[in-house]
Amino acid sequence: VYLIGTGAELAWFAQKVNSGSTAISGVLTADIELAGYEWTPIGSASKNFAGTFDGRGHTVDNLSIDYSTTTNQSLYRGLFGWVSGSLSKRVKIENLTVNGTVVAGSSKPVNDAYVGGIVGRADYADLTDLHSNVNVSIKRTTGNYWQSVGGVVGGAYYSVNVTNCSNSGSVTGWRYCAGIVGNISSGSQPSTITGCVNTGNVTAPSTCAAGIVSNLPNGCKVTACYNTGTIKAGGNYPAGIVGYVGKSEVT
Repeated sequence: VYLIGTGAELAWFAQKVNSGSTAISGVLTADIELAGYEWTPIGSASKNFAGTFDGRGHTVDNLSIDYSTTTNQSLYRGLFGWVSGSLSKRVKIENLTVNGTVVAGSSKPVNDAYVGGIVGRADYADLTDLHSNVNVSIKRTTGNYWQSVGGVVGGAYYSVNVTNCSNSGSVTGWRYCAGIVGNISSGSQPSTITGCVNTGNVTAPSTCAAGIVSNLPNGCKVTACYNTGTIKAGGNYPAGIVGYVGKSEVT
């Protein structure tokens, strides 16, 4: 387990993961000041973070991402980019508050942006007591999708449990945006969201915006969550809690 007490040490941890040591674990020993320097996320499309990270109640301040690309590939931006465990060994990220700004875009059309305040994309992960005060937005130049943008997590596909998390930052995307998890794409390995709160404003000029999650596929559950943020969607499914609901449970 790596003990992390400075911004330089956190950047080193990110570099270690992105160089291939994806299953390492980190623990914060102090609040972290990133000072607005351009941040490279922990975990990428080719090197998914597969370890554990415990913030121990500390705060990461002044996270700053202003990322642009010229491809149609997903962006995977947040403090963490893409985190993915497995059925037998799940990723765990917990006990952390993040303040800052995340902006990401491309000159080409992008389907799933996977942009979030704390995690871009999560699979086979347990995310607990994560609190985002990050203003999240995308720079869309063309294309009709640009989905999976969220305050805490941009998007999830396989089996993510999000528990006691909150968002107070603004979320501005194109479609399928939300305060906690922007979009859950599949219910083949069902996900849960429990005890989460959104107070940030969420805007999706196209369709599907919600306080908690914009899309809840079959078999997934949202329990004991609430929203006080303003939710705006240009098309269908603007909602305080869940936008589009499949054969799933909201209580």
